[in-house]
Amino acid sequence: MGRTFFLALSISIITLSPMAFAGLGQDESSCTNEASLFKAKSHDVTNIKSYRVHTITTQNGMIIKEYVASGGIVFGVSWHGAPFHPNFDNLFGKHFAEYSAHAHEMPNIKGHRFNTLKTENLTIEMGGHMRSMSGRAYAASLIPAGVTSDEIQ
Repeated sequence: MGRTFFLALSISIITLSPMAFAGLGQDESSCTNEASLFKAKSHDVTNIKSYRVHTITTQNGMIIKEYVASGGIVFGVSWHGAPFHPNFDNLFGKHFAEYSAHAHEMPNIKGHRFNTLKTENLTIEMGGHMRSMSGRAYAASLIPAGVTSDEIQ
């Protein structure tokens, strides 16, 4: 049941979730456009080191953070605080096909709250419990010099 259930759950979330956000590898302008489109409660931008963090709070309380390099490309995303994961198709952007091809490899070990998928360029960590899902994803090749993956939270 483990992997099959997780894959079915992921597909359900992807197809049923009404939200979409800027995705990995996409342009920063999509952060602002999508925050308006989905009538986010708030959308704040914070400058940190050599990147910006767009923090979007949705109507259902989910907080999405999109990490944008100074060149304007989203290199990482994180989410927390909702009863379901966001729409992975949009959240993982150009890397969604890579996620889809490897999703079955993501371990689903009983007793572990978070699962990790790591490919050559993409890392996805997600988990949580009902009413409080969270996770993060990043493309290693897009992370700016001097920034570590630990900063994507």
